[in-house]
Amino acid sequence: MNKVVLILSTAALALCAAQVAKADASYTDPAGDSRTAPDITAVTAANDAAGNLTFTVRTNQAALAADAIVDIAFDTDQNPQTGGNGVEYFFLIASDGWEFVKWDGSKFVAANAASANGSYANG
Repeated sequence: MNKVVLILSTAALALCAAQVAKADASYTDPAGDSRTAPDITAVTAANDAAGNLTFTVRTNQAALAADAIVDIAFDTDQNPQTGGNGVEYFFLIASDGWEFVKWDGSKFVAANAASANGSYANG
């Protein structure tokens, strides 16, 4: 099974996401509902005592296609009226790397996330 592993431990994100990820959690999604996009079948969110957040996203694709993106959206204030459609941060994984972005009031821009890391790998 393929997976995206995202390790996020920036102070800002740890403080905000800790509100959402107070305990480890796992979610499943039915297979076969994504057409040609990466079909996400499971997501696990975990945090440790140091405040590091780890998200594992399982998909049906051994390698991401050049035009495919897997993203995790963060509604850190839990207010659908703020951010871009309610989202304050996105962590994006593509075939050529990853990006962490934040809403600046009018668009998403690169976020300072020196300790963030992400990868997409088979298994």
